[in-house]
Amino acid sequence: MTTREAFNVKCIHCGAECAELRGNLGWTSEDNIEVTVSGTTFHACTACSVAFLPPHIKRWLEKALAEKRAIGGPPHLFLNAAALGS
Repeated sequence: MTTREAFNVKCIHCGAECAELRGNLGWTSEDNIEVTVSGTTFHACTACSVAFLPPHIKRWLEKALAEKRAIGGPPHLFLNAAALGS
């Protein structure tokens, strides 16, 4: 068994097996901030269009969104995951 096979992820919404992808992931937050995370590995469910970020990227994103909300400005947030080592 390879490392990649050992980390199959099931969707928490529909139970389908998620695909491991690498690239850019973008969406709009609940408060209308357009978020883009570039160059990261994540799992995505093709059945229900949900993506799951690795825990360290998720923590980084939550902190960056909180800072963005506090600072204000244009509703865009671009994070380069390569800078974090992902």
